[in-house]
Amino acid sequence: MAGRVPLSRVAGLAAIVAGIAIAVSPFAFSLVGNADGGERITNRFRFTLSNQGLAQLKSSYTTAVGMGNQFFTQMLPDVQRAARQSPSTFEADLRKRYPAIADAEKNVPPVVAIVNPQVPGLLGLHDDFKKVDSLPFLGLPISSIPWLLLGLGVGVAALGLAVFARPGRAGAALVAIAGLGLVAVPLIASAPSKADAAVRVERAGRFVFSPKIGPAALATTERIDALVHEVETSFIPQTAAQSHETAAQFTAKVAQRYPAVARGLTAWPSIKPGALHRARDQVASQRDFANLEGIHLRALPWAVIGPGILMLLFGTVALVQGRKTSA
Repeated sequence: MAGRVPLSRVAGLAAIVAGIAIAVSPFAFSLVGNADGGERITNRFRFTLSNQGLAQLKSSYTTAVGMGNQFFTQMLPDVQRAARQSPSTFEADLRKRYPAIADAEKNVPPVVAIVNPQVPGLLGLHDDFKKVDSLPFLGLPISSIPWLLLGLGVGVAALGLAVFARPGRAGAALVAIAGLGLVAVPLIASAPSKADAAVRVERAGRFVFSPKIGPAALATTERIDALVHEVETSFIPQTAAQSHETAAQFTAKVAQRYPAVARGLTAWPSIKPGALHRARDQVASQRDFANLEGIHLRALPWAVIGPGILMLLFGTVALVQGRKTSA
């Protein structure tokens, strides 16, 4: 009997250490406060990264980029040739008479060139985002993770104190069972897989929420909106007049010769609200994302699984040794 008591106390001590490690982990991983930012980001982009949202994003992006490309590379050069102006004279006239078009021509294509290579990866984030959005489990918000860990750690440490104060086989068994739960529950909830998904989402976020891209996305959306307004209210009527056509006739010509431009002009009123909303969400999420960077996401599940293994090991050894001693 005397040999059994110290081992049970060691199991209790292991539980105390494990509980302290779990309780400290939200602070060690900088989760307190920053997890709220993660919740805000997932709330902002939950629809965008749904299947429906991604389909809308792909369609809207393709339409807007196609409109810009055809307008800048085909329609404007054709109008310049029809006006019998040199490229430099046409550009000077453009800057004077159509400042929004000139501004978009200069500033939109470089942003599109940066964003285009990232689009396939962003469109493929649905499954990973879904895993991250399901953290921790049972529909609980991400912001609850630090407090779950803190409460769990306190509970485990309290169990360890109780077993340490009143050692015995029952206490050793409780430590082993609790350790098994700490190992099994994160694995059943796919916590390591979700952590891997979070790392991939974080990599994408480094681009989406970078200090340059977020404001550039918003500025580009506003430039496209100004471009569309100026094309419809000034450029088409005045170009039509120069060609001795009515605005309706020139618009019909645009639809025939430049279908991507016509499609974009028609679709923009429905694209604009979502595009502006997403861009503003990017800007609003910059600080929240910056606070999340540096958190070792892959290590986080092991802040529970590791202490669980410790408790399972010491609890099982104490239980087996106690059974041998009593036999």
